[in-house]
Amino acid sequence: MTLTGLTVLLTREVRDNGPLKARIIELGGQVVESPLISIQHVSDNLIEEAWFRLRKERLEGSLTLRGIAVTSANALAAAEHLLGSEEEGFFSPCFVVGERTARAAAQMGLKAIHPEGVKNALGLAAYLCTKAVMLGTYARTSSTAYTEQPRNNWLLWLRGQMADEAFRSELERHGWIVDDIVCYETILREVSQSAWAQVSRAPRVAVVFYSPSAVQAFVKSSVVHEDPLTEVPMFIAVGETTKVALLKNGLGPNVAALSPTIEGVLDAIVQVNERSSFA
Repeated sequence: MTLTGLTVLLTREVRDNGPLKARIIELGGQVVESPLISIQHVSDNLIEEAWFRLRKERLEGSLTLRGIAVTSANALAAAEHLLGSEEEGFFSPCFVVGERTARAAAQMGLKAIHPEGVKNALGLAAYLCTKAVMLGTYARTSSTAYTEQPRNNWLLWLRGQMADEAFRSELERHGWIVDDIVCYETILREVSQSAWAQVSRAPRVAVVFYSPSAVQAFVKSSVVHEDPLTEVPMFIAVGETTKVALLKNGLGPNVAALSPTIEGVLDAIVQVNERSSFA
């Protein structure tokens, strides 16, 4: 297994690339780094103010919080102060997307529920809709039947500014009451000119994306548009949601890592490098 002759452009923060970068170089590949997004947390005070306003309104309406939904580990990190401000268990269960988010929630003492097979926010919405009876959100009319109208189905969604609103829409379509708190903003960054210059000289290129926002930043990059590659690069998505973003923007050929781990991403890189149409 070798990556000789392949240049891999990593698009997340440099501090997060160390182990993967080392493995790529160990296999003979070259690594170029150009972070495409920055995360800016909303202030603790603004997050708390939003929460206490929502809490007052909903409790006055006799709604019971059924849990929180978190579709990004960044939201958990930004809202950590809030999550520790209530009595233990108040924000549980915590329904999450992604293993990384599940681990972060568990480390904060939350009862993390990461449904098997759920890979994106819409998948989580579908899970919550089908599990409504289990969650106690439907009123029982007899020993075996439930009414179709949900009750006390209040969910708090901790999210980023650019989160897909389809998550809320799908839940509300099924009768849920979804309140959200925007915990962080995603700042799109330009592709580094020096990084792109290195990529432009490479005979074969793979670009690794960790989020749909990074894909958006890449597509909007003036550096990329002004100096297009002569050879079509291979695009690698760390997760299905990011692969969907690649497809929507016509970036291909592409492949999604089977798992959002170092080995999962590395396997995807090796896979694309070995393809006869690419190598």
